[in-house]
Amino acid sequence: MADYTGPVAVLVVDDEEPIRSALKKYLAQQKFEVYTAGSGEEALEQLRRHKISLMLSDIRMPGLSGVDLVPQAIEIEADLAILMLTAVNDATSAALCMQRGAMDYLTKPIELADLGRAVQRALRRREMLLENRHLNQWLKEEVTTRTAELQRERMRLERISTATLEALVNALEAKDPYLRGHSARVADLSATVAHQMKLGDDEVDQVRIAGRLHDIGKIGT
Repeated sequence: MADYTGPVAVLVVDDEEPIRSALKKYLAQQKFEVYTAGSGEEALEQLRRHKISLMLSDIRMPGLSGVDLVPQAIEIEADLAILMLTAVNDATSAALCMQRGAMDYLTKPIELADLGRAVQRALRRREMLLENRHLNQWLKEEVTTRTAELQRERMRLERISTATLEALVNALEAKDPYLRGHSARVADLSATVAHQMKLGDDEVDQVRIAGRLHDIGKIGT
């Protein structure tokens, strides 16, 4: 069998005790940690109590059927791999189980070799889904980090550019006492008008900067 960290817990759900016992014996020989349940309700209790990786469930059971068990089991354990056991003439119910989140189904009577292969396939698929989820989460965090870094760099460059332009404006106004404070007053008035027009904060800031710089060309005349 494939290598997993620690024993993999499997839950066998079937209302027929001989089937539960046979499946538990086989899976225990394959080095799985096996739990059993005789009904859908008992299966939900086992899922709440233990960290189960794979559930092997009959479809037709008294009370909560396998069809209804599947979505409730996934609600408790989102990463649960599910294999269904079905009669030959119950393909419709098996298909419905797969629509609701089961990975595969086996037809009774079950060949143990087929069961072993199906269990390994389901567990490999579960591991792949978990790896993809972790990769997607890592990518999301990486994009968030890089976006924040770019935002900080953009703001730093904007501050440098603004400081440089401010220095030019101050140099301009130092040449002519008449202009001293003029661009600051224009900037404040322009920003006030923009705010009254209900422009966004970024647009108001742009208008303020434009007002501050509107006479910058005079530095060369």
